[in-house]
Amino acid sequence: ATLGDAVVVGAGSQILDGAVVGSNVFVEAGSIVTPGTKIPDGEVWSGSPAKFLRKVTKEDIEYIQSHSAQMSSLALLHAGECENDYKQLAKDEEEYEDKEHRADDYWQPTDEDPTDIQGQGSPGRIF
Repeated sequence: ATLGDAVVVGAGSQILDGAVVGSNVFVEAGSIVTPGTKIPDGEVWSGSPAKFLRKVTKEDIEYIQSHSAQMSSLALLHAGECENDYKQLAKDEEEYEDKEHRADDYWQPTDEDPTDIQGQGSPGRIF
């Protein structure tokens, strides 16, 4: 598939092989753009299979421009999360669960314990 500039592809939408999507186009959520479909510039498409719905309005273009930076940063974050292996995901989930259930006034795990004495632990703690 080929996507032009300033294209918004809604959640769960699929742009299949061979489809060409022009610039300033909205493909609404859940839509399926079938192989070989050519979507001209400045149109909104919706459905399964996707069909022309209406022309893009001035408000639509303003939305694309105002949200493009945020969407780009979310895409980079998503790509970084997808690079993690299952061990890192399990560790992240464990840390998240621990933070959710541990009271703030209870001992918090850290990488380094500032009260650790020569690698023997903190005075007064049971080893």
